[in-house]
Parts: sequence; structure tokens; C-alpha cells
Amino acid sequence: MRLMYIKPKLVLDNRINLLRGISMKTFLTAAILIFSFLIINAQEWRKVTSASYGSLSDVFFINENTGWMVGSKGVISKTTDGGNNWFSPLSEEKNIPNTLYSVDFFDENNGYFGGSKNLLLKTTDGGSTVDTVAFPSDDKAAIKGIHFIDANTGWVISSQAKTAKLYYTSDGGSNWTIQINEPGSDLSGMCFYSSTKAICVGGVKNGMAIYTTNDGTTWTKSPMPTLPISYSKLDLYGVDILSETEAVIVGYGSSSVGLQPSIILKSTDGGANWNFMQQTESNQVYTTLYDVTFKDATTGIAVGGNATTGYITYKTNDGGSTWQKSTFPFGFTPKSIFSIGNKIWLTGSSGGSAFSDDFGNTWKLTSKLPGSTLYSFQFVSDKVAYAGGYGGMIMKTEDGGITWSANYIPGNNLNPTIEDISFVNENVGFLARKNRLISKTVDGGNTWQTVLPDTSWNKTTLYGIDFTNENFGIAVGKYGTGTSALYITTDGGNSWDKQIGTFDDQLGDVFLLDNNNGVIVGRSKLIAYTTDGANTWTKATLNGLPDPSASVDFNQVKILSDGFGLACGDLLMKTEDGGKEWSYINIPDLSKEIQSCALVNKQTWYITGSRFVFKTTDGGATWTDISDTTYISKNANLNSIVVDVNGYPWLAGATSQIYTLAPLTDIEDKKQEITNNFILEQNYPNPFNPTTTISYSISGRFASSSFARGLKGMFVTLKVYDILGRVVSTLVNKNQKPGNYRIIFDGSKLSSGIYFYQLSVGSSIQTKKMIFNK
Repeated sequence: MRLMYIKPKLVLDNRINLLRGISMKTFLTAAILIFSFLIINAQEWRKVTSASYGSLSDVFFINENTGWMVGSKGVISKTTDGGNNWFSPLSEEKNIPNTLYSVDFFDENNGYFGGSKNLLLKTTDGGSTVDTVAFPSDDKAAIKGIHFIDANTGWVISSQAKTAKLYYTSDGGSNWTIQINEPGSDLSGMCFYSSTKAICVGGVKNGMAIYTTNDGTTWTKSPMPTLPISYSKLDLYGVDILSETEAVIVGYGSSSVGLQPSIILKSTDGGANWNFMQQTESNQVYTTLYDVTFKDATTGIAVGGNATTGYITYKTNDGGSTWQKSTFPFGFTPKSIFSIGNKIWLTGSSGGSAFSDDFGNTWKLTSKLPGSTLYSFQFVSDKVAYAGGYGGMIMKTEDGGITWSANYIPGNNLNPTIEDISFVNENVGFLARKNRLISKTVDGGNTWQTVLPDTSWNKTTLYGIDFTNENFGIAVGKYGTGTSALYITTDGGNSWDKQIGTFDDQLGDVFLLDNNNGVIVGRSKLIAYTTDGANTWTKATLNGLPDPSASVDFNQVKILSDGFGLACGDLLMKTEDGGKEWSYINIPDLSKEIQSCALVNKQTWYITGSRFVFKTTDGGATWTDISDTTYISKNANLNSIVVDVNGYPWLAGATSQIYTLAPLTDIEDKKQEITNNFILEQNYPNPFNPTTTISYSISGRFASSSFARGLKGMFVTLKVYDILGRVVSTLVNKNQKPGNYRIIFDGSKLSSGIYFYQLSVGSSIQTKKMIFNK
């Protein structure tokens, strides 16, 4: 991975010199500059990104525009534009600690949310406010399904590992009766075809749970169908009723404990009896299917999958008898699916959500930032950076880390994790991934192509990749268990020469100084170098090891242009000759494995791993723990650290989290995406004490644009941030029609300093700076 570093253009002495000979008119500006610099050099960590949501469990739409999705940490999210934009509908901050598993509405205003510990919430205003409904308490049970046909009549699934119950109310929840009580079961889903006809499904020990009703009151358990093999589990998750007589159920499947085909059951007699739908070998899948939906009596789609076999959509055109696999292009497990006509919305693990308007032929990712453990990070320039991680997700910034976009990059068959990134310029870049996959872009990440195909053998992984230019590069990793793998290209990935088994164990990283000279590191004390373009490799000399007999694994290597570099893993080594000879660096307080290192120069380095970041400014003689209790010490997955062109460190961790010590000095220079359609004015007065007015306007042209057409307005947020990027006040958080707006901001509770106010209209953002002088 290419290390880039440009020394800061200004130092404190230069800024002080600016005060000499200046007029009083510009004195305040210069003083503010110094004040900003002093705050910046306090160097506190700030969180730049994190996942938009935790795991999402359910999605429901009342019409083609209005829908809700729910998930972990009590998330409730709503859309009024068909899923293009999602927002929290709650009118005030409400702490919902429970994971929410289910959502159901019987009109645009009235609905229910169900979660862990049998929490049942009710709303009468579309989700702006919620109230707790009295429901039988059970800390071990969770509400897995809800269906209300009006304000009084509804059914609720309460399920846990030992007992599942279906409750019924006819008075809006004042009283509940139990209609199904299945010991040892876990009911997972239900579907109502009418107010009286329904099916409820789940699993019991060594069996299936399938219940049907034709009067909404009495439920009959269906006999278990004949199965083609003996299954290790028989859990059922999703059900849809196609007609008065036909219905389809989907459930468990696996390839990890023997080939167990995905369970697909069909009934043609209203649910009284069920048949297993055996598929041809070419169309068979061996993975769990979590949900299913039909747009008519013949056309349906099921969703599911896992990281090993891939995430899938499974389609049928004959009412569920035969199915064909269609690759799902995103790296999260789809768990819940809802359709209206050709439109499909789905949600799943990692806070992932997606939308299709052609019944699953093409998909659009609607989560801004799904959750992914990040393993690699690279700054390509002062503004452009990439982070990649689990499930093939890649994040990109084009404004120096202020805003980030995300997408998934599929391979031929799977969405393997991105282990390393190597861009040679802002357009051309390569990714090393699990399953031996190498992906390439030539347009700055807008599109990607596979230049080394993936393999279904998941024990083959590429952990490191580096290119010196658009043509020459090397990727390293493992082939099977304990066998090294190197792949070398001289034509930009069009062809690859491979070296398998050159070393006794797997390789972790590669760094190329030029087309001839490079260094690789790996397990079992392996550091080796080449001087002939990877034709031959020589093991480097390792000096000063504290225990020469101990096994030492190296994860990463980075080298400056003058040949000074670091290799890190179980311990830290340095080189001053481009990788031929290495010396041990003692870090007294280090007790954990080093995942990543970064160099500013020969004296200033950073290292990171599980819950720690250490810094040295004297070439490793002394070290300072610069982690904090707010972010760093709580994150066990700090896998990558890099420095930007100004020498500030950036960390990549779990659930799409990125942290940095870089200040928010350039936030007002951020790109304005649609400046003609909304305007954010400079606050007045500025500086202010204690109040100031923030004005903005939204044009009618914005509200009639393609992605907002038909809405009553756009969703608008106006937030105030401190210089560390923390939200100090939310001034606006709702839909607003085109027009002019003025907000009075009171800063009396804040400390003097520089603040930023940010206006978000739809998916576009503008930011400006203001100064509070108390």
C-alpha cells in the first residue's frame, strides 16, 4: 500500500509572524487563526463515520411511498419517498434500548413496533411518537411478528427458545388471549391473506411448526412434510399466501454441515398439507432463506444466504415449484422483504437495506453506510481516500474525510472481504480480497472489474497488494492452510504469474519500492525482499529478537522513499536499507498484537491494534498511549492506521467506524452538490454572543427533482458541530416545503470557539463556520 506524506504548510511560528505589521481590521482574523491552531493541536480523537444502523430486522410499507424499518438498538426509520431517503420519525429523542424485530401498520398513521423483552410500541402519528402497550412481560421472549387489521383487532407472536405463543386482542391491546402455545418452539413469521385466513411458521425441536387458520381464532397444526434428507435443523422463517389454496414457506439450508438444500415448502390445499419443492442440482442452493414474497400467484422471490456461499435472491415464475438463483450484489444477509407490485424493499444484517423497482432484476443500495469491519485504508490524495472491509464493502471520501459514500463490490460469485487497497492515482486502483479475488477500477471506484477471479475455496485469501504504477503489482496471501501465495502482474492485472508454496506459511503484506525492489512479510518470522521484480526472494536478517526461538507473525510492512520502514505484528521491527536488514524495537507497555503501523517520518510513527494506539516522536525510543476512553479503548477491531498528507492519523475499525485526530478546519470548503437548489447563508452576526441567526432557502426546483417528485417537501436537518465534529445542537430535523427559513441559535451554554453549522436537504449538504465569543 502506497504511503503518502506531505509536511504541513504552516507551523505555529509562521502563524504568529502573520500578526506583525497587520492592520487592526485583520487582527481578529489572525487571532482566530491562532486560536484554531491551538485547539487543533490539543489533538482529541473524533469519530468520522459509523454505520447508519445496526442489524435491521423487518421492513413494512403501507403504500409505494411510505414505509418503516426497525432493528437493533431500538432503531425506527421511516421513508416517505419510496425508500430513497430514510429518517428517524421520532419527534423527540426517545431511548429505546430494546432490539426491535417487527413492524406493522394498518394505515399511514396507526402502527406497532415489537422487540425484545416483549416490548410492544404503538403509534398513532406515523411514528413521530410511540407509547408502550400493555403486554405480557417476559424478559426472555421477543415479539417476532405483528399483524393488526384495525385499531382493535390484532395478533402478536411472542417467541423464545423454549416456548412460542401467538397472542390475540380484540380491544386494541387492553386484553390478550393465547391462540397458539407451542413449548420448545420458536415461531418466526406469519402471513395474513385476509382478516381470517393466515399461516404462522417456525421451528420446534426436531420438527417444523406450521399453523393455519380460516377464522382468525382457531389454529390447526399441519403435519410435517416428507423431506429428501435428514436435516440438522428444520427452522422455518418466511411465509407468503398466494391465493385461497396456495402458499409457500422458506427456511433452513446449509453447506457447512453437509449439503442440506434450502427448505422450500408449498401447499395447494390452503395450508392443510405441504410438499417439499425439490430443485434440480443446477438450481439448488444450500443456504438459509429468511423471507419470501409474491407479487401475484406465480411470481415470487426469496432471500437469504451467508458469507461462505454468497447472499442470494431466489426467484420463481411458477408459483414456487421451481426456483432459479440470482446473485444479490451486496455483502449483507437479507433478512426481511416486502413487495408492492414490482417494487421490493429488503433489510438485513449490518444495517443493510436495498430497493428494486423491477422485482429483483436490479438493486439499489439505500443504506448510506452499512456496518462493516474495516480492514484496509488508503489516502490517495489530500481529498480522496478509501476504506474497505467485510462483505466487499468500500467507502470513499472526496472531501478529505468530511463525508463518505459506500457501496459493495461483488466478485463473480460472492462478496469477499476487502483485505487491502492499492491506488496508484485517483482513477486506478486494485483490491486484494478473500477467495483470491482481485478487483480493479479505472474510474475512481465508480465501476469495478474482476482481474483475478474468486474461487469458492474460502481458505484461499489475498491479504496484501501493492502497485508501483498502473501495470506492475504484487498480491500476497495464502493458498489453502499454511501455504504462501504470490500473484505478480506486469500488465495491470490482465494476466498474473503465480508463486505457490515459495514459503512455508501464509503471507500478510507486500510493499514495493519500485518495479525491482520490494518486501513481503508473513507468519513464522518471515520478512523477505526482492531486487529483481519478484523473480527471486531472499529472507531478510532480523536482529535483536527478544526470543529467537519464538514464533513471530508479521501483519504489515510500510517503507518510506529513502528505505526507512517498519514491519509490525507480534512485535515491531525497523529497517533503514529498504528491507534487507531489520532491528527489533522494544515497546515496554505493549501486550497485544500490532495490526497496523503508519509513518510520518523517521521519527514519528503510529501503531494500533485491539483497543490501543501508540505514538512515538523519537524514532521508537519512547512511546505514548494516545488512545481515549470515548472511542479507541472500546474498539477491539482497529485493523488499519494511515496518515494523511498533513501527518494526522486515521483509524479504521468495526461497524464502518473511522476515527482521526485531524481537525475540521476545511469543512467549509466541502463540495456543494446542488447549490442552485438550496442556499445556506452565513450566520449573522458572526462572531456572535450569545445568539445568532441562521438563514437558508429551499427552491421549488429542488422539491420537484426526480428523486423528490411527488413529495410534500424534503427532509431537512440543521445541526451545529464543535471543532472535534461532535453534534452540540440539532436545530431542524423534519420535512420542510420549499421556502425561506430563519433559525435563532443560542450558544449561551457553549464555550467560546469555532463551530460549524451544517444543512442537509435530502442527500445534499452545505456547511459553514461561525465563531462564538463569550
